[in-house]
Amino acid sequence: MGNIRTTPDDGVIEIPQGITEQTLLEQLSYLMPIKILPRYSLVKCRPAALIVVDEVNGFGLVGCGPLAPPAPDPDTDDVIIRTVELARMFDYYREAIITVREWHKNPEPPHPPHCEAGSFQAQLVEPLAWLEQVAAHQVYKDCIGGWIGAEEAVGCLLKNSLYQYLYTNAIRSIVIAGWCTNICDLRLVDPLIHARNKKLLPDLEEIVVCTSAVGTYNLPLAVCRQLKLPDERAHPRGPNHYIGLNLMQHAGAILAEEIVFD
Repeated sequence: MGNIRTTPDDGVIEIPQGITEQTLLEQLSYLMPIKILPRYSLVKCRPAALIVVDEVNGFGLVGCGPLAPPAPDPDTDDVIIRTVELARMFDYYREAIITVREWHKNPEPPHPPHCEAGSFQAQLVEPLAWLEQVAAHQVYKDCIGGWIGAEEAVGCLLKNSLYQYLYTNAIRSIVIAGWCTNICDLRLVDPLIHARNKKLLPDLEEIVVCTSAVGTYNLPLAVCRQLKLPDERAHPRGPNHYIGLNLMQHAGAILAEEIVFD
């Protein structure tokens, strides 16, 4: 632990020659390997649910707020395209689709105001807007975490609408798609796995992250400095996406590039 470098008081980190985002990603893949299945099959007629996380304009539409891509971004587009394919497949087989989206009634530091309740930023991206009509359940969350975001206080008790839906419908398989791999996806997968392991969701057997349908944002250190943001806000996409997948797999999630029904 003594070799960890922290941000100095002046906020300036000199990067040694040869260290880049790509070399960091390559080192992670050697030192923290993950296993991504090329295809994972779900069994037909066994209740499954696709959970679409935060695929809203404020994260996916170019220029739509401070956390949206500032310019056309193929990685963002690919996540949307793949999620549409998954959603069409789930809808075809009449399996559940759940949308979880940011719907902020209050600021959530350290993030700038975004996806305010009822705003255009908080609406589903246009290719997924049809989910408004077909989603079996919708969670409007005022925080990063989808599980805690589904909770409401009833006196001194908590009522969790996501838990109630999954429990009542005896969901056995959950597939995760959406943003961001290392933030909202991770913070939803973790409590789902805990709920499964603790038998709070006794029918739940597997949580599968569709790796082609998840992604995260890109904020390299150099861009942070151009925007006069603190160095610690740097968030290079590749390494953070990889770390998010690694942590979810360590928690017990299955990683798969493609999902099919057999």
